Amino acid sequence: MLFHTKTKRTVYRIFLIGVFLSAFGFVGVSQQKPTVDLLRGRKGVLRYSEWAGVVSIHTNGVALGWRKSKIEKFYLNTFQQYEMANIRHPRELSRTIDPSGSGRGVYTFGKQNTLYVLRGGKGKVKYVSDKSRSGNVGIGWMYEGGITAGILKPYYLEVYSGKDGTFERSEIKYSEETADLFLNPAKIVKHASFLKGITETKLIPGIHGQAALHFTFRGQSTFVLDMELGAKGDLFLRNIPMMVLEHNTPYFVSLFVSVQIGKRK
Repeated sequence: MLFHTKTKRTVYRIFLIGVFLSAFGFVGVSQQKPTVDLLRGRKGVLRYSEWAGVVSIHTNGVALGWRKSKIEKFYLNTFQQYEMANIRHPRELSRTIDPSGSGRGVYTFGKQNTLYVLRGGKGKVKYVSDKSRSGNVGIGWMYEGGITAGILKPYYLEVYSGKDGTFERSEIKYSEETADLFLNPAKIVKHASFLKGITETKLIPGIHGQAALHFTFRGQSTFVLDMELGAKGDLFLRNIPMMVLEHNTPYFVSLFVSVQIGKRK
C-alpha cells in the first residue's frame, strides 16, 4: 500500500509539472507573432501586408497607381494609395475631330487646358464574405479619401496663321487675341506636341474620395489579384477651365473599374 501511495504521489507530481510546463509554453507561444499556420482551417493562412499596382479605367480618363495595405484583421485591410490620372471634360470626346484624308491631324475643338491629377489618400477594405484559400471570390467594400494636386497644362493647336493666302503655320493656345484662329476649324491643322506648354503648367489643390465594391480572387495566396467597381470624385478650389465653349466646374465625378496585381505576405 505504501508503495502504491508513493507511486500515485509521484505520478501526480509529474502530472502537475507537465500541466505547468504546458501552460508556460502556451503563454510563450501566445506572445509570439502568429505563424502562417496559426489560422489554418476555416480561416486559411494569416497574412500581414499587401502591395499592388493599380490600373483604373474611369469614365473620364485612366489612372495608374500603387497601393500598400496592412491586414488589420481577417476581414479588414487599411491602405495607402497613390496614383496619377488624366481627367477629361464630359464633352471632350464629342469635340474630338479626326479629319482623315485631309492632311490634318486629330484635335479636340475648343479644348483650352489638359488636366492631370496626383492623388494620395488612405482607405479601408471591409470584407463581408470569407476570403477562401480555395480560390473562391471574396467580396467586400472599399472607401478611400485624401488630397489631390491638379496639374493644368495649356492645350496648343497648330494652325494656319498666314495672311494673303499663305500657308504659314504657328502653334497657339487660347486667349482673347487668338480666339478667331483657335475656334476656326478651317484654320486648325492638328494639336501641337505634348511637350508644348509643359513649362506653363499650374498647380490647383483639391480633395478626392471614392467608394467601390471590392472583389479578391486569391484571398489567401501570396499573389494579389483584386478588382473594384465604383465611383470617385475630385473637388478643386476653383473652376477648371478645360473647354472654351462648354460649362466648366471645380468638380469631376466618374465611374470606374480597377484591377490590382501584386504580392501578399
